[in-house]
Amino acid sequence: MLLLSKKQEHHPPTSQIVIVIHKNLEGCLKSASISVLVNGSPTAEFLPQRGLRQGEPLAPFLFNEVVEALNVLMRTTVEENMYKGFPVGCNNVSISILQYADDTIFFGEATMENVKAIKAIQRTFELVSGLKINFAKSCFSAFGTTDQWKQIAANYLNCSLLALPFVYLGIPIGANPRRDHLWESIIQKCERKLVRWKQRYISFGGRVTLIQSVLTSIPIYYFSFFRVPQTVMDKLVKLQHKFLWGGGHDNKKIA
Repeated sequence: MLLLSKKQEHHPPTSQIVIVIHKNLEGCLKSASISVLVNGSPTAEFLPQRGLRQGEPLAPFLFNEVVEALNVLMRTTVEENMYKGFPVGCNNVSISILQYADDTIFFGEATMENVKAIKAIQRTFELVSGLKINFAKSCFSAFGTTDQWKQIAANYLNCSLLALPFVYLGIPIGANPRRDHLWESIIQKCERKLVRWKQRYISFGGRVTLIQSVLTSIPIYYFSFFRVPQTVMDKLVKLQHKFLWGGGHDNKKIA
C-alpha cells in the first residue's frame, strides 16, 4: 500500500494511509464466510472475526514479522552476555538460533545458564506474540554431558530428549556419512522404483530416459550434503546398468 501511495502525485496524510491499511486488513478478516460440515451437513455460514482466512497471501508475511521478534530476543540476550552461542568455522562465528519456516533450532554451550535463558526467551515470546510453542514436538539434546543432566534440562524446558542420529528435512543429523548404513534408504528407494518399472515393457530409449530423469535424481539431495562412499556409488551404478541392459529382470543381458 505504501509503494502505491508514493507513486501518486499528491501524497495523502499519514492518517489516511493508516485508515486505508486498516480497511484492507479488515477486508481480509471479514470478507470470507465459513461453513462447517457436521456429520456431512453444512452449518449456517458465519464471518470470521480473528485471524486471516486460509490461503491469504498476507499470512506468511505477518507470520515472518511476528517470529522475527524471537530472533531479536535472542540477539539481545547474546549482546547482554546472558547466552553463549556455539562457534562455527575458522572465524568462530557464533551461532545461537536458526529458523526454518515454523521450526526453530537453538544452539549454545551446554550450561544450565543457557537452558534458563532459552526458557525465558520462549516465555517472553509467548506473552508478547500470543503464539504458543508446541512443546510436545520440541526436543532437547546435548553433547559431552551426562544423561542425567540432559534429562534435567529437558524437564526444565518441558520437552523430550532427542536421540541421535535423527532425521530433519530428510537428512540424518549426527550419522556418519562414511558408513554404508546411511545410504541404504537411497538404494532401497531406487530398487522400489525398479520393481514397478520391470513389470512393464519399456523400450531401450525409455529406460535411458528413466535413468537420467529419475534414478539419477533420487540421491542428488543426499549428494549435496554428504560425500558418497565409492561402494555406494558402485551399487547405484550397478542398478542403473542392470536396468538399462536387462530391463530390470533378474537374468543377465550382454551390454
